[in-house]
Amino acid sequence: VLSTLCPPDKLRSLFPKSSNFKTIVRYSLLLVALIMFVTSFISPRWGYDWKEIQTKGTNIIIALDVSTSMLAEDISPNRLARAKFEIDKLIEKLAGDRIGLIIFAGDAFLQSPLTHDYLMVRDWVSSISTDSVETPGTSIKSAVEVARRAFEHIKSESKAMIIMSDGEEHDEETLELVRKAHAEAINIYTLGIGTTKGAPIQLP
Repeated sequence: VLSTLCPPDKLRSLFPKSSNFKTIVRYSLLLVALIMFVTSFISPRWGYDWKEIQTKGTNIIIALDVSTSMLAEDISPNRLARAKFEIDKLIEKLAGDRIGLIIFAGDAFLQSPLTHDYLMVRDWVSSISTDSVETPGTSIKSAVEVARRAFEHIKSESKAMIIMSDGEEHDEETLELVRKAHAEAINIYTLGIGTTKGAPIQLP
């Protein structure tokens, strides 16, 4: 009908045949526009940002007795080896806590300050022997005193000291130091190493 009303050349200019290429381009542009529209709502980000995360943990100082009596074999293989094994198991369970290490006999010193580096502390523990402290005896008082100094600048109220020893002490000065430690929010726990029966100490 249109061919009777309009010349063919005019008809082709008014109604050009559809182009597949143009159709593909048009729909592709619409798809890209749609993707960009959705992406703008998602707001994707590349790279990374540093964020400071505060974690709460306990500050734990272990005081290990390395006196000669810790070589007694009433606990296999001996008291010191068993104490070191228990410390290693404790470190395995830590997560976010800081740990420090004191070794003592007749005197005490801080072997490792409070740290999150559990591997370093475990290395220190493995190298400890009864020769690590030259002064003989068992001075729990010295260990508590060193622990108080180590906790001196710690503001957290989560402070704990674990004393691992086969000895006992009835010195009034020790009890007074323990009371001061409690007043400074230091919780002290004791772990006795050995049996009531005891055993001879194997010496060279």
